[in-house]
Amino acid sequence: MGILLGILGVICLGYYAACVRYAGVRVSMLWIWPAAGIGFWVLAAAGQFECFREMVRQIPPGLRLTAGVFVLLAVTAFLVLTGLVLSAMRMQGEKGLDVLVILGCQVKGRVPSRALLGRLQTAEKYLKQNPETLAILSGGQGYGEEITEAACMRQWLESHGIADNRLILEEQSTSTAENLIFCLKILKKREAGKCWKVGIVTNHFHMYRSLKIAEKKGYGDVCGLSAPGGSVLVPHYILREAVAVLKERICGNI
Repeated sequence: MGILLGILGVICLGYYAACVRYAGVRVSMLWIWPAAGIGFWVLAAAGQFECFREMVRQIPPGLRLTAGVFVLLAVTAFLVLTGLVLSAMRMQGEKGLDVLVILGCQVKGRVPSRALLGRLQTAEKYLKQNPETLAILSGGQGYGEEITEAACMRQWLESHGIADNRLILEEQSTSTAENLIFCLKILKKREAGKCWKVGIVTNHFHMYRSLKIAEKKGYGDVCGLSAPGGSVLVPHYILREAVAVLKERICGNI
């Protein structure tokens, strides 16, 4: 068991190093990998001491059983949430949508991040194939961003041949839930009572949560257009999304 824990520790720390090299240290929740790696190493080292093994043997059987059941339930819940995230990663939408809602993502200065670039390239392809479709560009301005995410998306899409009159900006949101709430308000103001056919454009790992929030907030005819994500970071993003889905459920957003 000690050897297995040691190997898991190496894998976690190695993956953390690969992520940092690929995207830097500012990726949300990236700390979980070195924390897990160090935790595995501590458990592996502690298991080599007789005093630690004796301390474990002194724990009442009932308490050990309770702890084991809790861990089993936690692992099962995590696997179910991960399965839900994976289930929505291949969505390709449908032709002739009224509007795309392109969810914002990190902007580095004035330049889209890799994740945002994937969303923009997916939206560009769809908008060129469906010339009647509008697009709402959703995202405010965060730390390290010189312009809003919506403004960055507009600049990129215009530079790639999408007409400005097809682009609607939503520049106040700071979360996925706010993205979708504020975009729905724009649609209702634009044409009250219309049942808009909406396609949500976001990275594949983010699709399940986005669609579930959209359904909860009152979007009617909605589908997803999955964009690629950073290849190295995909395992981390999937893990992070599983946690985020649980959080949104607790907060009542899905």
